[in-house]
Amino acid sequence: MLRGGGSGYSPVSLVDPEDDYGTMELVTRANKARRWKILGLLIAAGITAAVLTTVLVLVLRKAPDDARGEALTMDDFLSRRFTPRQFNASWISDSELFYDDGTSSLNPVIYDVNSKQRRQALGPSVHLDLQAFQTELSADSKYSLESYSYRSLYRHSYIALYNLIDVETGVKTPLTIPDRPGPVYAQVVVWAPVGSALTFVVGNDIYYRSEATAASVRITATGVQDTIYNGVPDWVYEEEVLSGNKALWFAPDGSRLAYVTYNDTAVPFMTLPYYGRPGELLFQYTRAYNIRYPKPGKPNPEVTLTVVDPANPSAKVGVPPPMLLNHGSDSLILAVTQWVPDTPNPRLLTVWMNRVQNHAVVELVDVHASPVVRVVVAELSEPDGWVDLFENGVTAEGAGGQGSVLLPLSHAVDDDSFRHIARFDPNEDRTKYTRTDLTTGAFVVTSILAWDSDNGYVYFVSTKEGDPGQSLVQRVRDDPKGAPHVPECLSCNLTNCMYATASLSKKNGYVALTCAGPDVPYTAILSTKGSPSRVMDWEQNDAVRHGLVGKRLPTKKRLTADLPQGFKAEVMLWLPPDADLSGSTKYPMLVDVYGGPNSFRVSERFAMDWGTFLSANKSVIYAAIDGRGSANKGDKTVFSINRRFGTYEVEDQINVTRHLQNTLPYVDASRTAIWGWSYGGYASAMALAEDTSNVFKCGMSVAPVTDWIYYDSIYTERYMGLPTEGDNRAGYRRAQLTNKVENLRHKLFLLIHGTLDDNVHYQQSMILSRALEENDILFRQQTYPDEEHGIVQLQKHLYHTLENFLGECFAEF
Repeated sequence: MLRGGGSGYSPVSLVDPEDDYGTMELVTRANKARRWKILGLLIAAGITAAVLTTVLVLVLRKAPDDARGEALTMDDFLSRRFTPRQFNASWISDSELFYDDGTSSLNPVIYDVNSKQRRQALGPSVHLDLQAFQTELSADSKYSLESYSYRSLYRHSYIALYNLIDVETGVKTPLTIPDRPGPVYAQVVVWAPVGSALTFVVGNDIYYRSEATAASVRITATGVQDTIYNGVPDWVYEEEVLSGNKALWFAPDGSRLAYVTYNDTAVPFMTLPYYGRPGELLFQYTRAYNIRYPKPGKPNPEVTLTVVDPANPSAKVGVPPPMLLNHGSDSLILAVTQWVPDTPNPRLLTVWMNRVQNHAVVELVDVHASPVVRVVVAELSEPDGWVDLFENGVTAEGAGGQGSVLLPLSHAVDDDSFRHIARFDPNEDRTKYTRTDLTTGAFVVTSILAWDSDNGYVYFVSTKEGDPGQSLVQRVRDDPKGAPHVPECLSCNLTNCMYATASLSKKNGYVALTCAGPDVPYTAILSTKGSPSRVMDWEQNDAVRHGLVGKRLPTKKRLTADLPQGFKAEVMLWLPPDADLSGSTKYPMLVDVYGGPNSFRVSERFAMDWGTFLSANKSVIYAAIDGRGSANKGDKTVFSINRRFGTYEVEDQINVTRHLQNTLPYVDASRTAIWGWSYGGYASAMALAEDTSNVFKCGMSVAPVTDWIYYDSIYTERYMGLPTEGDNRAGYRRAQLTNKVENLRHKLFLLIHGTLDDNVHYQQSMILSRALEENDILFRQQTYPDEEHGIVQLQKHLYHTLENFLGECFAEF
C-alpha cells in the first residue's frame, strides 16, 4: 500500500508497519554493528593545518564513546532493544481491559479500571496451544477463541487454525465445517456482538455458528480460490480499501450479517517467481505465485453487497450500488460498509465511489424493507482531487443520536479546506439529511474515535492548529446548535504529550491515551466524566526509558521552508549529538523521502530508527521534508499533486535540500544523499533524475515504483486518473522514471528490491534496470530472492548494504 496519512510503508524502523510508530516487524536479529572504516581527508601539499578553518567530519565511522554517553549501535536498532511497548489491550466493557500480560506464552488477563483488580481471563483448567498467537473473548465472555498455527498471506491477511474454549471448563472445540473432518484453516473468524455466535470464512465461503459449540452452517457456496471471494477481500481491496482481512459485518443485535463478494474473474494474474532454499531438490524448478492484481485501466473486481439472516441462510437481500453513480460491472468502489444501530431496525451505511474515486455517495439502507429503502446522506465530489473516505463513519449508540452519522469531511476555512467532523441528521420522515460541521479551523481531524451521545461529546484525533507535526486527542460538543464548537484537548494536559492517540471504553467512560512522542511513549487511563482526570498509568516503557540513559542521541530540529505559490514545507533534522553548528565542521546529510499523496514524515512521534542510528553513531544529519502533496496542511497542499506524480513532491525535495545546504553552514553540500522506500524509492530516484545542479551526490531506492502503469489500479487511479489518451496518459508518461534515465548517468545510484514483492512488483525495478543498461549507465543493484516488500527476513544484510553504499558515496568529494 502506497496510501499515506502517516502510515505509508515506512520500513526505517523495525516494528509492524501499521502500528503507531509507522515501522516494520523484525524477524532476524543483527549481530554487533560492523564498524565503518575511517575515511581520512587528504590535504593538498603546502597547506598546513594552521590555515584549515573548516573541518569535514570523518564520516562513516562509529562516533566515539565519551564521558557524555555511549553511541547507539546497529544492533540497538535491529534488535528492537529500544522499541517501546504499545497499548496492548482492548476494552471489553466500560471499565475492563482484555490483554496479554506479556510473558513468553499467551496469558490473557482482564483488568478492571474501577476496582484496580486483575484476574485471569481463562479458567485454571484452560491450557493454550504452544503455537497459539491470539485469544479473543465472545461477547458474553463464556468462550474464548484460540488462534494457532499462523500462516501469513498478504499484508493483513493470514490463515490459522482455531479452537473454541469454554472459559469455565477448559473444554476445547475445534473450528470445523461440514463434510471435512478435523480442524480447518480459516481466513477470518468474527464473534457476533451478542452471545457466543460467530461467523468465519474457509475456502472463500462463509459459515456461521449460532453459538460456539453449535454445528457450522454454510452461508455461501460460490467461493473459488483466487477468483470468487465471499466475506474476505481480494488482494487490491485488502491493500487499498479495507486495510484489513475481513469483508463481513454483524448487525448490532446479531440478527443480520452483511458481506461483500469480490468477483475477480476478469482481473488479470500477476506472476511472481519463487526460487526456494539453496541446495534443495524440491526447488530444482522455479515455482510461480499467481495473484489477481488489477493495474491502471485493467478490469477491477466486480463487487456485490449482500445481507443475510444467518439463522436462515436462504434469506438473502442484495444491496445494489446507488443510482447517482454512473457504473459498469467493475467501475465502482465499495469503500465503506457499516451497520447503524438505528430503531426499529439497524440500517446499513454504505459509501460507494466511482472508479477514479472523485465522486462518492453515502447512503443509509433499510434492508428489512422489501424492496430495500435507501436514503442519500451525502453526495461528495472532488473535481480537483479525490474523495478520502475509506474509514467508517461514527454513529451514536444512545438515544440522543439515533439515525445520525458523523463523517470526516473537508470544510472550508478561509481560502483552503481542512478535514473536520460533519454531523448528518435526518428530518422527521428520514428522507433527507442535513449537515452541520462540529469543528472548524486550520487543523485536520485525522480520526473520529467515538461519539458519546449520552453525554454530548465527540472524541477525535487532530493536528494542532499551526503545527501539522503534532497530534492531539480532543473532544467537542455534539450539539448542532451553535456549532462549530471549540474543542477541549485531553492530551494537552499530559506531560510532554505532542503526539497522541487514544482508545475509548465501551460506553466512553474512560480513555486509554497514549503519548507517542516526542519522548519515550507512555499510556495513561483517563476518566472522561466531568473534567477529564488521570486515573492510572498503564504503560511507562521504563525499560526503554532507562536503557536510553547514558546513550548519545541526536537532537531534533524543526524548520519550515517557503515553496512556490505560498506553500510551506515542513522540515525535520536529526543532528548528531553535540554537533558543532558554527560552520567550522561540515556534516554529510541524508534525506529520507516518502513523498506520497496525503503522507507525512515530519512529526513529534518518537522513533528509534535507522536515521537515529546514523545521526548518533555516524555523525550524519538525517533529514525529512514534507512538501506539496503531504498530509495535515489542508486540501490545497495535498491536492496540489493530483494527476501530477513525480512533479511538485519531487521538486520540493530538491529545492528544500538546496535551501538547507545554502542556509545551514554545518551541512556539507558536497556530501548530500537521498533515499526512500516504496513511493519513497520512486521519489528518491526521480529526485536524482530531476536534479540538474547536483544537489544530491547519490541516491538509494528500495522497492520503488518506476512506472505507474505497473502499480495497482485503485491506488494509482485515485491520484492519477486513467492511463488513456482521453484522460491522463500524458501524466503517466511524465511520471515515468524510465524516460529520464539519462540524467542518472553521472550519479551514484543503488537499486534494491525483493523478488517476491506482491505490492510493488520486482518488475518495476527490472524495467528501470533495462532502461539504464540499454543506455550504458552504470549503477548498483541488490536483489533479495523470495523477499517481499519489507525485505523482513534479511534486514541485517539490507542495512549493511545501504551503509556500505552510503560510505562510498560520502567518501568521494
